Amino acid sequence: MRKNLAWLGVVLFAVSWFVNAHKMQGMSVGFGELAEGFSELTEGLAKELGGPAPSAPSGPGPAPAVLDYGGPPGWQACRFAFDMLIDKEGMGFKGSKTERILLGATSLTNIVMLLAVLTLFLRMNGIPKGLGVLLLLCAALNLGWLYHSDADVRDQLAVGYYLWTGSFLLVGLASLMASPD
Repeated sequence: MRKNLAWLGVVLFAVSWFVNAHKMQGMSVGFGELAEGFSELTEGLAKELGGPAPSAPSGPGPAPAVLDYGGPPGWQACRFAFDMLIDKEGMGFKGSKTERILLGATSLTNIVMLLAVLTLFLRMNGIPKGLGVLLLLCAALNLGWLYHSDADVRDQLAVGYYLWTGSFLLVGLASLMASPD
């Protein structure tokens, strides 16, 4: 049972890299760019139809910049968190420096999970309990996105985040379960 639980966690971890962790992922076009595109489209249509072009919709201004790192959504989320860790400006994070560093450190928890996956492949009797405890600590750190970020960020967390965090819990708990004798 514990090995199945560990492998389920590994599968969830793998899937989480291909599912959006935040609802804003992939939305890199600001309102200004949308308005420009709308103007070009309607001016072209107006010329074809011989009438006046409708005006572009007015919005609250440009949308906040969404960084596009390329690659799957999990990689983008990892890179964003890592940049929070190493960027002195904190990627515009509004919390304290300590909170920014804690959230940024969540990018490094992936290394622990990869170590656990490697251990599962190489060991026949599962993951060492010490690594399991470390995975549970990583899960607690990863949950920091729920309590260290403001409501705007927290409300935008998507399925990929929950799959990712849950994978640490499953693999960590599986390693702490008693092995059958």
